[in-house]
Formats: sequence, C-alpha cells, structure tokens
Amino acid sequence: DKHAEALLPSIELATERTGSTNWYILDTSAHVHFILGHVERAIEIEKQAVEAGTAQKDPRVNEAKAALKRFKKAASLR
Repeated sequence: DKHAEALLPSIELATERTGSTNWYILDTSAHVHFILGHVERAIEIEKQAVEAGTAQKDPRVNEAKAALKRFKKAASLR
C-alpha cells in the first residue's frame, strides 16, 4: 500500500523521538508494518505497544492486545 509506505518514515521518526514508550505510536507503527507485509516486525512492535500500554495502565491497551492476536494469527497462516 503506497500510503503505508509513505507513512513509514514519519512513524519510525515518531517512535524514535518518543523513545519507543508511546504505545499509540508503537501500535500505529505495527499496523503500518503489517499492511506492508512485515508481519514478524509488526508482532515485535505490537508486543512493545502492549508492554508500554500496560505499564501506563491505559485501559485502551486492549486494542493493541487484540491487534497482536490478529498479527499472530496471520503469521501462523503463512
């Protein structure tokens, strides 16, 4: 997807600038990688998102947990 490719440098910069601690940004990064077919990378990043969101006690981290399940399921179907 050309939009995901265009977004990748910006989301990677945002991840770097936040020290990989903002779970929203990590979650977005994982989704971008997933769309681009980088499933294993998406799983790695989504795990970080879940860890960060859990540490921040953000109840919305369940969204990241659900995404992680979807990504793992997609990986198992490959």
